[in-house]
Amino acid sequence: MEETSITRTLLAEFYATHREELVETTTRLLRGDRMTAEDMVQAAFLKLLAPAMAICSSTLPALVSTILRRQVLDLWRRRQHEHEHEHYVKMHANGTVSGEDIFSVCSARQITELLERRMARMDTQQARILRMNLYEGKPVSEISQETGIKYKSVEYQLSLARKQLRRYIG
Repeated sequence: MEETSITRTLLAEFYATHREELVETTTRLLRGDRMTAEDMVQAAFLKLLAPAMAICSSTLPALVSTILRRQVLDLWRRRQHEHEHEHYVKMHANGTVSGEDIFSVCSARQITELLERRMARMDTQQARILRMNLYEGKPVSEISQETGIKYKSVEYQLSLARKQLRRYIG
């Protein structure tokens, strides 16, 4: 129990000291996408809070760097797959380009961008619950178990987050 407290203190101090530097570095890697960089830095530190992590002051900088680098690479891979899919749709749609196929690819990307913009402005707990539900396909019961939040609270937070999305998109 004491080790967990020491780890949390170490993480908090490192985060407070190096957050801006990490965000700047990640922003450069993402070619100026600061909002995504901030999300990635936060996600990296959330991963470090996992109880199975053995962290000390000498390994922490390398651990944070590795987690952020992997997140950036994963994002680049996702974007590359989207680009390849767009190219495939353009080139292999029975010899002709179907407006509906291209529209579906573009509109999916735009919807995702709209979702991310709105979630960036939400309460962090609501955004986390919504992401788990939308992107990971987790039901309320699983989110409740994973986060340790009561079932009804998760249901309520998800409801509020969905209402915000509907108002923003609609």
